[in-house]
Amino acid sequence: LKEADKDKHKDICTTIRSDGAYVEQGENDNLIVQKVSQNPNAIGVFGFSFLDANRDTLKGLTLNGVEAKYDTVADYSYPGARPMYIYVKATHLDAIKGLKEYLAEWEKSWGKDGPLQKKGMLIAPDDVRKASAEVITARKLMDGADLK
Repeated sequence: LKEADKDKHKDICTTIRSDGAYVEQGENDNLIVQKVSQNPNAIGVFGFSFLDANRDTLKGLTLNGVEAKYDTVADYSYPGARPMYIYVKATHLDAIKGLKEYLAEWEKSWGKDGPLQKKGMLIAPDDVRKASAEVITARKLMDGADLK
């Protein structure tokens, strides 16, 4: 289709549906939970903590035979799980006062019993947290280049 009819391809494959089958609710996860719970045929995409807190009205999707549970999301065996990323421009590390300290606080916050877990964020396995902390401490770019 991309080669045969570029305009049709663009319309079908690169735009968001406007026929009501897809409804953009923005980043308000509470609103998404509310809308999904009112429609038994609806599917919502939002953070796991909102599913977990609303299991009385919502059911998680089983993907490839794996249920959406804390353990399967935390260890990434659930196909819909993904890590949270924070991106920082290398040139901003020295240019923006307090940015390095902010990153250090993030590093402290994502551990077990940290404030992010208390807010509902799932805690990554130890090896993932360790590797992420090393990226911050060693100041490595995503491609592995040294920032020092």
